Amino acid sequence: MTSTRESIRQLLKPLQRARPRTPFWNIPAHRAPTLTLYRNLLKEAPTDAICFRIRMLWKRNRNLTSVEQTQNALRQGYKYLDIFHRANAGDAHLQDVLRRYSRLIDVRCEKEYWKYLLTKELVWRAKLRYRPILTGASFSPSPYHKPLPRMINQPVKLSQMIRWRIQAHLRRNERHQAYLETIADIRNECRTEAEVSRLLPPPVRDKTVFAGYYGEWTDVYKGQLSLISKAYDRANERAKTPFPQALLKQLKEARRERIRNKTKERVREIRGETTRSLGRRLRQRPPAHVLNQMTPEQRRLDEFARHPSEVGYTAIAKQRLGRGFKNPDAWMVEESREKKAELDAIAEAIRQQNKLKREADDRSISQDKSTMPP
Repeated sequence: MTSTRESIRQLLKPLQRARPRTPFWNIPAHRAPTLTLYRNLLKEAPTDAICFRIRMLWKRNRNLTSVEQTQNALRQGYKYLDIFHRANAGDAHLQDVLRRYSRLIDVRCEKEYWKYLLTKELVWRAKLRYRPILTGASFSPSPYHKPLPRMINQPVKLSQMIRWRIQAHLRRNERHQAYLETIADIRNECRTEAEVSRLLPPPVRDKTVFAGYYGEWTDVYKGQLSLISKAYDRANERAKTPFPQALLKQLKEARRERIRNKTKERVREIRGETTRSLGRRLRQRPPAHVLNQMTPEQRRLDEFARHPSEVGYTAIAKQRLGRGFKNPDAWMVEESREKKAELDAIAEAIRQQNKLKREADDRSISQDKSTMPP
């Protein structure tokens, strides 16, 4: 039976597929013709758009490791090369086909370009939305970080760094305590073994494990304690780091910028724009125990008094509730006698203009009626 199997194996051995040890993409018999095909495609391509497409296809297929997929890509390349040759030789139909193909590539490239610009703008807006903004305050130095500015949308990496250092400090404390306890245990073992060995006969007295080898047992732990001590020194240096002058100037400028922004926001609110902070302020109500004691009229006045205006009914509501005014004379802009006289004069001029315009319209209508045939 064994001889029969061996004879069948010998007969089938020439039919077995021989797998080379070197992959096909490293064999010169594959690389050289493929590179020649690529150069010829770029050379014979009729337009720059088609050259761009050839390069893109080449980059997409350059990492293929499947023999079947590589063969299909090469067949497609030789097909393109044959079409380029025939078009350059004067085939009008293929020239029209390649021109339409080139226009299609241009349109797709333009579409992808605009898509790229849109994506880039969206990414940039998302980045601006969550960008760190200095508040003007600061974090005092600690063993886990140096002086830092307080930020809205604090970077995640900064928070992760502080959290990692806190956890590392806790782990370091545990290891420090464990090493000290281990060294104390070794010291006790050495003392105990030394005391016991005095009671043994001389041949056995020298066969000790801990006594006489205290340094060898504790050198590793003392080395680790030295590293932990250096880490503690670095943490203390971080905690004692003074505020840099550049950071202090930056924080001062951030506070000034915050005041400027709030001032501009206040001006926009007075002009009638509803900002986010104004919306929150308008939605607020007094504390529950105060709101429960207020009458409906007081609640309505409180709702109007939360507006930033200091004139009109808002000013009346604030005055009835006993709230202060930043500009007590703001109401005089509308209710002063000089302003009233000026507004009355403007209104009278507008009435006279409207009266003259109506009289002119009436005269034109009467003239049209007189010229109409009976």
